[in-house]
Amino acid sequence: DSTADTIQRILPRTCEAINEDWISDKSRYSFEGISYQRLEKPLLRTATSFETISWEQALVIAQERLSRKNPLKKAAIVGDLIDVEAMFALGKLWNVIGSPHIDCRQNKSLISTEHRSHYLFNSGIAGIDKADAILIVGGSLRLDATLIHARIRKACIERKVPVFGVGESQQNWGFLFPFTSLGNDKESLERLLTQDDKATRTLKKAKFPLVLLMDEVLCHEGGHYIQGLCHQIVDQLGFMKRDPKGALTWNGFNVVSQAASRVGGLDMGIVPGKEGMPTKEIIAAAESGAINTLLLMGADEITVQPHQNCFV
Repeated sequence: DSTADTIQRILPRTCEAINEDWISDKSRYSFEGISYQRLEKPLLRTATSFETISWEQALVIAQERLSRKNPLKKAAIVGDLIDVEAMFALGKLWNVIGSPHIDCRQNKSLISTEHRSHYLFNSGIAGIDKADAILIVGGSLRLDATLIHARIRKACIERKVPVFGVGESQQNWGFLFPFTSLGNDKESLERLLTQDDKATRTLKKAKFPLVLLMDEVLCHEGGHYIQGLCHQIVDQLGFMKRDPKGALTWNGFNVVSQAASRVGGLDMGIVPGKEGMPTKEIIAAAESGAINTLLLMGADEITVQPHQNCFV
C-alpha cells in the first residue's frame, strides 16, 4: 500500500505454492530503508571524500574504464538483489568487453553449475508438505529462508515428520521444530552412506525424502566435497523417485540460496568463463592491482581495499 510516492506498508500476496498467505516481519517492515539515506546522484570517490557529479560525467567515466583495452584486467561482481534482466544485459556487455571475470555469487559460494538441478530447490517449497523425512545440511535456515522454516515447522507439528541436521553450531540454529543432530562435520554425512543406523533407515524408507543444502556451506573450504556427499546420499538413499517408465516423479535434492537472485544469475550464466576468476579471487586481484577495473553491480556488501591502480 502506498500514498503518492511513499510506501506505507507491505502485505502478503496469497500464493499457496510459496508463502500461502504469510510473510515474515523482516519482509513486512523492509520498506523502511527506502525512505532514508538514499543515493540519488552519482558520487565520485576522491582521495579524502566523495564528489557529486552528473550522470553524463559518470557515464563518460564508466565508458573510459570499461573500454575494450586490456579486457583480462576487468571484472564484475553481481549483488544478491539484482534483477535477471539487468544481469542478462551485464552478461552481454561483458562478452563484448571480452573479460571472463564475472560472478553472481557474491557470498563466494562455489556451487556446482554443471547441471541446473545442482543449484535449484527442486522439490519446490510446496513439496515440503509432501516430505516424510528431512535432512538439513547447514544452519541459518530460520534467518535466511523463513518461509521454508515455517513449512518444515508445519510438517513437524501436523505430521510428525522426522528432521535430521548436520552442521556446526547447531545449538544456535534457533529451529522452532524438533530435530536430531547427526554431527557437525563431513564424517556425519559419510556415516549416512556407510552405516545402517536409525537416520539412514528413516531416510531410505521415506517415500518423499528431502535434503536441504544451505549454500553457505559451499562458501567454505571443502564445500565441493560436501555437495558431492549430498549427491551420493541422494543417489544411494533414494531421494529421487521414478515411475515404471523411468520418468522422474520426485527430486528431493534442494539447495537453499541465501540470495533472491542467485538462481536467476546462475541461469543467465553469470559465472566465470574459461580461465575466469570467481568472487574471492576477483577481490584479491583488485586489491593487488592485477584487476584495474572492478564493477560492483549492487554488490554493496563487498568490501574491497583496492590497489591504487584499480578503479571500482
